[in-house]
Amino acid sequence: MSGLTPRVDVDLTRAVEALGGLRDACPDAVVHYRVAANDSPRLLTAFAEAGCAFDVRSAEELRAVVRRGVAGDRILSSHPVSTRAALAQAAGAGVRGFVVDSPAEVAELAEVAPGGGVLVRLLASGSRCPSERRKFGCPADLAPDLLLRAASCGLQPRGVSVPAGWAATEVAVRTVDEVRARAAALGIDLAVVHVDDVRAGAALPARGLAGSSALWVSAGHSLAAPGGVLVASVVAVVERAGRRWVHLDGIAATESVEIRTTRSGPVVPSVLAGPADAGDDVLFAAHAVALPAALREGDHVRFTHAGPRPWSRPIEERVTA
Repeated sequence: MSGLTPRVDVDLTRAVEALGGLRDACPDAVVHYRVAANDSPRLLTAFAEAGCAFDVRSAEELRAVVRRGVAGDRILSSHPVSTRAALAQAAGAGVRGFVVDSPAEVAELAEVAPGGGVLVRLLASGSRCPSERRKFGCPADLAPDLLLRAASCGLQPRGVSVPAGWAATEVAVRTVDEVRARAAALGIDLAVVHVDDVRAGAALPARGLAGSSALWVSAGHSLAAPGGVLVASVVAVVERAGRRWVHLDGIAATESVEIRTTRSGPVVPSVLAGPADAGDDVLFAAHAVALPAALREGDHVRFTHAGPRPWSRPIEERVTA
C-alpha cells in the first residue's frame, strides 16, 4: 500500500462494532464518544450516523462534531475546567449539558450559558481510587449545595459525573445514593449519572450506580482502538548477537496487536523496534514474533487494533470503510 508512514488507517466497521459492543454491555446507557481519543472526521461521521452522542473537552473538538451535523442535545461538554470562550461556543452550538466541579465554574457557566444543564463532577474517594482520578472533582458532601447554587443561578441541575474506575466500586454507589438523597431534600432531582472514560477490559459501572437516574457513559479509547491500524515502514533489518531486529519508523504501544506485512513466505523469529533513541519502544524482546524472512527496507508492517493514538505520531491518516 502506498502512502507516507507512520500513519493510522481507521477501520470504520470495527469502530462501529465496538460501539455496538459497549451498548450491549450497558443496554440502559446513552453512550457518548470521547472525541479526544481520535477526532478523525470520517470516524466522527460514522459514530454520528450510528446515533452515538459525543463528549467534547475543547472548542476544537466541539467544532469537529458540529461539522458532522450533530445537534447540541447530543453533545456533552465534560471538562470541569473550561475557558469562558469554550463554554460560550458550546452554548452557542446548542449544548445543554456541562460538567462542573466548583462554584467559580458554575458562576461562569451561568453568565455564558444561561439555562444550561449542570452535572457536578464528584471527587473520587477510597483506597481503590487511583491518585490521577482525584485531579478534578467536588467533595460529595458539597455536591448537593453546588447543584442548588446552579439552580439559583438560573442553570438546570441535572446530576453527577464520576470517573469510570471509581464508578465500578460499591463506594461510588453509596456516595451517589447519598448525594441523590441530599439533593432530593433540597428539591433537586438527580436525573443523570454520567460515567467518564469507560475503557475496554476495565470494570463497567457497578450495578445500581444510576439507581432511578438515567445513565450516561463516555468512552474514547475502547471505541476508537479496535478500528485503529498503525501502518509503519521497515527502516532496516539487522542481525545482532543472534537475534533478528526489524527497525520501523513507527510502532504500536502494546504487543496486544495483530501484525500483517506486505511479504509472505517462510518466517523467522524477530524483535520489533521503533524510532526512539530510548529502548522503551521495543516489542517482542522477551518472546520474538514470527515475521517473513523476506522482509526488507520499505516494506509495510500493519498493527491491527493498535489503538486510537499510535506510539509514533502519524503524519498521514487514511480512513477505510
